[in-house]
Amino acid sequence: LTLSRGGSDAAVIREFDTEAKAFVDDGFLVPEAKSSVAWLDADTLLVGTDFGDGTMTESGYARQVRKWSRGQSLSEAETIFEASADDIWSFAMSFYDGESYRGGVFHGETFYDFNWMVLGADGALTRLPFPKKAQLRGVASGAFIVSLNEDWAYKGASFPLGSVAAFDGAKGKVTLLYAPSEVSAVEDVATYEDGVVISLLDDIAGRVVRFEKGPRGWQGLDVDLPEGGVTTVASMDEATGMLIATFEDPLTPETHFIAAGHKLRAFRQAPAFFEAEGMVSQRFEARSSDGTRIPYTVTALQSTLDKGPAPTIQYGYGGFQISILPTYGAIAGQLWLERGGVYVTTNIRGGGEYGPSWHQAGLKTKRQIIYDDFQAISRDLIDRGITTPKQLGIYGGSNGGLLVGVTMTQAPELYGGVAIAVPLLDMLRYDQLLAGASWVGEYGSPDLADERSFLERISPYHNLDADTDYPRALIYTSTKDDRVHPGHARKFAARMDEQEHPFFYYENIEGGHSAAANLRQYAHRTALVFAYFSHELGLSVEAVKDK
Repeated sequence: LTLSRGGSDAAVIREFDTEAKAFVDDGFLVPEAKSSVAWLDADTLLVGTDFGDGTMTESGYARQVRKWSRGQSLSEAETIFEASADDIWSFAMSFYDGESYRGGVFHGETFYDFNWMVLGADGALTRLPFPKKAQLRGVASGAFIVSLNEDWAYKGASFPLGSVAAFDGAKGKVTLLYAPSEVSAVEDVATYEDGVVISLLDDIAGRVVRFEKGPRGWQGLDVDLPEGGVTTVASMDEATGMLIATFEDPLTPETHFIAAGHKLRAFRQAPAFFEAEGMVSQRFEARSSDGTRIPYTVTALQSTLDKGPAPTIQYGYGGFQISILPTYGAIAGQLWLERGGVYVTTNIRGGGEYGPSWHQAGLKTKRQIIYDDFQAISRDLIDRGITTPKQLGIYGGSNGGLLVGVTMTQAPELYGGVAIAVPLLDMLRYDQLLAGASWVGEYGSPDLADERSFLERISPYHNLDADTDYPRALIYTSTKDDRVHPGHARKFAARMDEQEHPFFYYENIEGGHSAAANLRQYAHRTALVFAYFSHELGLSVEAVKDK
């Protein structure tokens, strides 16, 4: 069990007996740190953690992975791998190969350049021959399953960016399982003894495909889930491949399905938390600065859209190949949609909605296109008459906090409200704060002249202007955030105060990067956000639903 004190990334890891429902006496215990553990067998762990002076990277992750046997002290564990201090991390890993668990090391040279190494029977590590921008997903039918974030040429064969392949180490052979189209992307990959399950985004709609190896090689068939929404593989038996999958859309709560093979049955649906009758969810596209069409999803009461401009929250993230999907919005539905507001999710570049190329289009000095995408959606919402600048608010957290911070300083005239959550805002020192050094592959380095020049142009902290009128922003963070330093939010608020700009500031003393350590704190923080937008954008506190 991983036990976080106040929601921080640093945590204690303790061995727990699931039958006795108790911690194991004298069991494995890793002290509080940013750690990784992986079982090799019932009495052996691989561990990456803080082993003392000099054993952590500059980004605050473990340099060493050690093999730890029951009865040993942690300091006695055998070191099997050590990274350089300026690398990002060394994580322990293990995977089921159909017979037993095999161990290895997931070594990050940068946030996106990896080495995958497996532990042999002789105790030696062997690096798998994947390109640096690739992810090992597991083992199926004796083959290593890998997803590719760059093109891979291997023994005369080529495998494209965004594809999934099976590598048979014994035969030195690679087989392509799935290659994406221009509008499809691999969202997740899971393996079991005889097969692979790939979760796909097909023009942002979810699909799940099961691949198994037969006499004619690898063959794939769709799992027969509903179409047009968000699908997720929630759990899978790594021996049999039986899985639990979910389906949802902005107006439909999660339905859980159990599938053996390609057939499935629904067995549970989550409760509805708001009245969806009379509501619609529609997809639109905005044209960005380079002509690319950027999708977004609008959810509201039809009567709200029919009446004309309405208070609107536009949410975005735009980084790290993380997809923002149109899922069921229980809280937004109850606190915003039912009362006549409009909620918008955006699929801007930097995310993973259309695969690695969608993400890589906005890396480092190309990042302005992400902010152009987001602002283009804002203008499109206004041009369509869905909202007005005074009624439009933007919301984002972490990298999304950077997104809305940049957008506020670049186009303040477009917005009536800005909620900036656990944000990066000082882009000239972000790499000196907590895990910031690990994100140089995403944002660029302030130590390189051309990248620093770009970062200075976008850095919200450095681009606040005393003579510009900004929306009255809500800024919130957590004292216990050990991923994105609360100093970003504090400095930004101090600069706004210095320049006499109005704003609201909230800092929870615990909660880690989510700024909430429990459900009570989460409810309080969420209520603050929706109360803020209601006040700033002019949404009545009374229900205004008119069917």
